Amino acid sequence: MIRSRVEHVFADQELQTGLFIQTVGVTRASMRIGLANIAYNMRRFLFLERISAKV
Repeated sequence: MIRSRVEHVFADQELQTGLFIQTVGVTRASMRIGLANIAYNMRRFLFLERISAKV
C-alpha cells in the first residue's frame, strides 16, 4: 500500500520532467527535483481542498 502511494508520486514527476533531468551539476538537479516536489505538493493540496469543500 505504501509502495503504491510512492509510485504515483514518482510517475507524476516522471511525466513532468520527461524522464530525465537535463541539468549540469548535482546542485541544479537537486533544485529541479525540489521544485518538482513543491509543485506536486501544491497540486495535491489543491486537489484535496476541492474534495473536502464538496463534502
